[in-house]
Order: sequence, then structure tokens, then C-alpha cells
Amino acid sequence: AHPVYYQTTEQARLQKTLSAIRLNQTVTTISQTTLAPADAWFMPPQIIEERFKEFPEALRATMEIAERCHFDLPLGKSQMPVVPLPEGVTAAQHLRDKATVGAIEIYGEITPQIQTRLDHELEVISHMGFEPIFLIVEDILNFARETGVPYSSRGSAASSLVAHCLGITSPDPLRLNLYFERFLNPARVTPPDIDTDLCSRRRDSVIQHVFDTYGTDKVAMVGTINRYRPRSALADVAKAYGLEPAKVRELANQLPHAWWARFEESEDGEDPPSPFADLRTAYPAYQSIFDDAEAILKLPRHLSMHPGGVIVAPDALTDLVPVMNSGGKGVVITQLDLDSVEALGLVKIDLLGIRGLTVVGDVAEFVQQSKPEQYATPLSVLDSTPSVDEATSTRIEKGETIGCFQIESPGMRGTLREIHARTEDDIMAALALYRPGPLTGGLKDAFVRRFKGEEAVRHLHPALAPLLDETFGVILYQEQVLRIANELAGFSLAEADLLRRAMSHFDPGKKMQELERKFVNEAQARSSIPIETGERIWEMMAAFAGYGFPKAHAASYARIGWRSAWCKEYFPAEFMAAVLANWGGYYSQRVYLS
Repeated sequence: AHPVYYQTTEQARLQKTLSAIRLNQTVTTISQTTLAPADAWFMPPQIIEERFKEFPEALRATMEIAERCHFDLPLGKSQMPVVPLPEGVTAAQHLRDKATVGAIEIYGEITPQIQTRLDHELEVISHMGFEPIFLIVEDILNFARETGVPYSSRGSAASSLVAHCLGITSPDPLRLNLYFERFLNPARVTPPDIDTDLCSRRRDSVIQHVFDTYGTDKVAMVGTINRYRPRSALADVAKAYGLEPAKVRELANQLPHAWWARFEESEDGEDPPSPFADLRTAYPAYQSIFDDAEAILKLPRHLSMHPGGVIVAPDALTDLVPVMNSGGKGVVITQLDLDSVEALGLVKIDLLGIRGLTVVGDVAEFVQQSKPEQYATPLSVLDSTPSVDEATSTRIEKGETIGCFQIESPGMRGTLREIHARTEDDIMAALALYRPGPLTGGLKDAFVRRFKGEEAVRHLHPALAPLLDETFGVILYQEQVLRIANELAGFSLAEADLLRRAMSHFDPGKKMQELERKFVNEAQARSSIPIETGERIWEMMAAFAGYGFPKAHAASYARIGWRSAWCKEYFPAEFMAAVLANWGGYYSQRVYLS
């Protein structure tokens, strides 16, 4: 009458295969003693009671133990790290003081516009309790500056004036008309991502500073769980079955490359067709291999380390997350992945290494060592890079930028030449233009024609002119979607950012239909835009949102691209030596040597 939970033949075979993979053996040589015994399964209460009927005290003790066990998983509760503060000063006041000092240093004075923006941002940050994130990142980057580690902002953090005033980000959000809500939307409860790029060779010293400053018991790198995909599953299973490496490669090379992408995009948990279907027909003798490979798809294969994610906990990290030593660098990593760590309320700070900063950092060291009387530190070389320089502008306009960060590929250099790029802002536009969306949608060609005066700038409605004039009537940046929704249809900036997010995962369901109706109706009521025109503007926004580039991110990368070109213009030998020493970029070493 009781269900029996013994393994099926297929399950037993799969267990042997997994054990062979784990022990780096084959299914024919693995010892039976390494496998789980036949009765290694969770028995139902009735069978346990039957087996242990002579020991009623032991059965009662199991219930007593169970009743004493209490488990509370603190999901959704913020676990903000603790930062050292001056005595009697709150985190909110400390952040305000630092932002005020930084604003005066950058702008000379605090105008009413700057004060209003600072007050708004600080109020949102304080309301959400996110002050520690800004203060910790500022401390980390102060250490980077003091120790000569080149760094740069990336992503939407450059939209924050507070972050700019703290020296966390370099682009000026006021000059570039960047919206704080693109970075920190008060309508969302998750902490913001302040992503920072660092010189890849010098990055470890910055990460070590985080461990040293905030405590090795409170800091860890974020772990990532690598799962079996078709190629890795087939390769491991085939090896366990004793196939020769050449045969394993022959099988794996016939698998479709895009299967995993289709799997991740599948809705309602519906898997795409089996990736092994064609192989089953071509190799009928290997059906068991394909069965086992298919069975382990999506199972965890090994634990790895996030490329730059660091978490700082308020107390001992092990109170919230299991940790372990990584095999490679020997640092502590979480045994949970990013989604799980964030669900537990822990804050991730991204400290990512990029080669472009290593190159300009090496050039700066060369220059500082040869001119110590002119430059006190290597970073002062980069900080002295002029924002306007005729020779650098000419180099960029001609596309002579091989080796330069983000602007060295043939297509990118062609884009620089097409739009006659001469400034950081021009590089920013080129970075947004040379992306799949604008390229396939014809936006890049329209932008170039209008830039050259070969085609008149046309707007769907005159109200769009002040919003899109800087990009010749083309939506080029995500921030422009926010501006259109905000200024034409009266969406708050928080609502406009949620609209942008919804569009980027376009779903023709009821929610999007409701948003479209609201946009079209409000645009008519507030801006006198006809219904038909409003619908066309909506379609233009929706078509763009899926591939849009954040202006804040483009501005951050444009700064490194400009500095790379300046280094190449004035220190060509040092620059190319640094490119070669750091194993190049887009091209092979042969091209850089040429």
C-alpha cells in the first residue's frame, strides 16, 4: 500500500554517469562503492515507523528535534552595510556634506538648479536608506586614486549628480541632461547598481582594500553557478562513456549555437526542441549518451566567481549566506548566485577590470616617470588630458584610432569618419549609433545624412524638436524615451523609466495597451498631439527601447575613448607598447605590430 521510491534503471544509470563525471572516471571503471546504496532514499513515515517500532523513544525524539527547528529566510529585507561616520553625524547628513563640498569644487558655486537637483536626489537616497552604497563606493575610489589605479564609471550611475559630486562618476549629468530616475527610480525598491571599471591589472589591490577595510568576515565576491548547456553536457557525458576526445569534439561541434538563447527566452517554461535531435538520427549507437546529456541540462556544473561583484554585509556574512574559498585566486565567494544574494537584501558593488584602462594607465606611468617634474602621479597625466585638442580631434575624425578603447574596430572607425566625430560628445553619439538596432533599422544612415545636411531633419510633431534636435530627430539614447514620456505626456520621470523598462521587454498584452492609451491620450491633452501622431510616436519609442543605449554609459566610455586617442596622438610609442603588453583588443598582435 506504500509507494516505493527506488530508482528506475534510467535514474541508476544517470547516477553512475554523474559520479563518473565528478570523479573523472568512466562508467565502466567506476567502483560500485562510490555510488549511493540501493536504499539511499527518503522513506515515508509509515516505513520508518515500521522499521523502528522497537524504538518508540527514538521516533518521539525526531519530532522533538523538528519542533525545535525554526527557520526564517529574510527575503526582501534590506541588509545595508555599516560605514564609519563622524561622531554625532547621520549617514544622510554625511552624504549631504560630501556632495555639497564636491559640488562647490566642480561647479564653483551651488546654483538654485544644482541645489534643487541635489535636494531631490538626496531625499530619494535617504528615503530608501541607500546612503552606505554611495559612501562605500566613494571610499573605494578614493583608495584607487591614492594608489594610482585608473578607474571609470559605467552604466546609469553617471545619471546621478550626487555620484558626480562624490567623484564616483565623470560625466556631468546637468550638462548632458541625464535623469536621476534612469539610475535610481523611487518606484523601485531594489538597490541601485554603481558599476565601476578599473585597470584590470591593478584591480585586485582595490578589492583587497574592501576586504581589509570592512572586514574579511563581512565581505565576499559574488559566486556564479555555471549550469550545463548542450555542449558542456554532451562533452562531459561522452567523456564519462569513454569516447575519445576527437569523437567528443566531432559530436559537440554539430550542436546548434543558439539553442541556449532560445531556451532562456522560452515562455511559460516551455523548452525548445531537443538540441540532440539531429545527433540521435546520425549516431544511433549513442542514444544513452544523448539521454544522459539531455537529463543533466540546466543542472549546476560548477561554482565560479562573478567578474566583479563584491558584497559588504552589516554583520558576519555567514549569518546570511554560505561562503567558500574560490579555487583560483583564493578569495572568499558566496555559494549563492547574484539573484539569491540580492533577494536576501545584500548590496552588490561591481568592480570590473577592463583592458582599456590598463593601457592608458601604463602610458601614464611611462609619461610620469619620464617627466616627474611635470606630473606628480601617473593619474595626474590622465587628469590633465584636455577636453579640447585639435590634433586628437583630427585623429578621431580620420578614424586613426586602432588600439583606442571602444573606437578601434573597422565599423566604429568608419562611423567616426562618417559623422566627422571630433569631440567626446561625438564619440558618445558614435558609440550609440554603432549598435545592432540603429544599424539594422536605418537610424544610423538617417543620422549621418542629416548630420551632413543631405536630408532635412523631420519630426513626427514639432513638440519633439527640442527633445530630439541634438540627435537630428533620431532617438539615440534611452534617456530620450524618458524625456518624451515626461514632457509630452506628463509621465513622472519614475513612471517614464518604468515605461522604458516595460518597452524593452515588449509585451503586447493588456499592460502595454493601457500604457499606450495613457500616453496617446495624455499627449493629446497636454501637448495637442493628434491621436494618430501619438500612436506613431509610441511605435517609434517602442521600436527603439529594445536596443537603446544609456547616454550615461556612452558618456563614460567616450571619456576613456578620448583619453586613449590623446595618448596615441602624443605618446604613440608608449601607447602601442601598452596595447601590445596587454594583449591588444579588437585585433591580433600582428595588426598592432604592423
